[in-house]
Amino acid sequence: MSGGVAYHLGISADQLASSIVLVGDPERADRIAEQFFDHQEVRVSHRGLTTCTGIARETKQRITVTTTGMGAPSTEIVLNEIAALAEVDTVTLKRRSMTPANLTIIRVGTSGALQRSTPLGTPIISSHAIGLDSTAWFYGEGLTSDPIARELAGVVECQIEEVLPPQHPSKGRIHSYGAVAHSEVVDALRQAAGELGVNPQVGATVTSSGFFAPQGRDVSRAIPSVPDLDRLVARDSRFLNMDMETAFVLHLCGVLGYRAGAICVAAANRELNTFSTEISKNVSDAVRTAIVALSKLGH
Repeated sequence: MSGGVAYHLGISADQLASSIVLVGDPERADRIAEQFFDHQEVRVSHRGLTTCTGIARETKQRITVTTTGMGAPSTEIVLNEIAALAEVDTVTLKRRSMTPANLTIIRVGTSGALQRSTPLGTPIISSHAIGLDSTAWFYGEGLTSDPIARELAGVVECQIEEVLPPQHPSKGRIHSYGAVAHSEVVDALRQAAGELGVNPQVGATVTSSGFFAPQGRDVSRAIPSVPDLDRLVARDSRFLNMDMETAFVLHLCGVLGYRAGAICVAAANRELNTFSTEISKNVSDAVRTAIVALSKLGH
């Protein structure tokens, strides 16, 4: 747009930091800026997406916090606009360089715990993520060759195929993909959590294409194709949580050559059917962990 402003985010390249926290809720972006920034230089709200850039009070590092919205489709928009702002001259519309921008991106959010042993409020660091959304297939050349991610993706597909009746129209059509968190980001999140006295769990995340039937929830007259999908994938203890964004964040950032990771608080335990509305401190701890991790990964 005029002035080199990204169409959906509403910010320009100079308003974007190289260390980025992604959150789903636009109000959470404001809360993070208020709680953790010593100085806020930018706040833009456009098309339901809020972006704040400022100096973190604890680490003195310049950070951007921006909203992805809910699910992979809106996350795809935000990540591509971040990439454009970082890599394209917004006046000439030509790429500055073919080398990746030096970005580090950490998703901080909430999720549903899949294992009975995960207490509510536990921050879960994703080592891998398995996506059931279709968005990543449009960036298929970057699908990971990581053997663990591919194995986990195969596990989810086999679990789904086992429960679908032979004549079901979705039989053989629900595909998954594997994505890997950058090892340096996982290590930095672990170290930051240890220094802050936060007790995370580390494992694989399942990313669904929606909130209700795509996560096995049966709330309307429309019958889910895969009932109790959450219970199904939880049979493999490596799967710790379920959300709607992490796999695509890790996948596209991997394609683009950015360091990326995720830390998501367990707001619910799907096995125990419990839910907490009192996790604000846990989310704050996860945010602080991400900010300290970003300082360790400084550019």
